[in-house]
Amino acid sequence: MSSPEENQGTLVLGVGNELMRDDGVGTFVARQLQAESLGPEVAVVAGATSGLDLIWEMEGYARVVLVDAARMGLAPGEVRQVPREEIEDRMVPLRSLHELALHDVLDLAELSGIAPEVVVVAVEPAEVLPGEGLTPAVAAAVPEMLRLVRTLVTQT
Repeated sequence: MSSPEENQGTLVLGVGNELMRDDGVGTFVARQLQAESLGPEVAVVAGATSGLDLIWEMEGYARVVLVDAARMGLAPGEVRQVPREEIEDRMVPLRSLHELALHDVLDLAELSGIAPEVVVVAVEPAEVLPGEGLTPAVAAAVPEMLRLVRTLVTQT
């Protein structure tokens, strides 16, 4: 376990399940970002789906930008930047009840000594059902999500 002063760099973590339509948007965005050069201090990981796995992915980073779909009470395809302190209030988990909500995962990470600065780039899904591919509303939001992530990783 590293101490906070040893943590460095930024992790972009695309989460979601590509077999559940819009839930796969985080992975889709992360794969696009992996093809770009975001700088030597930025790592991009695509495809994390299990809440507890997120804890270990975040270890060693000073900042984490999570990219995901989340029910926020918005119109499908609307994108929001959600800071850590608003995650519990603004985001309803898409996953099943036997998995942990994101705010619970972040609380467990902090208890384990893993406490990077966290921000979420989230989009309101139109459909989270078995199937592949993003719905038109969420696909249209991908450029805005990419822009937001690029802005966040270049901020100091």
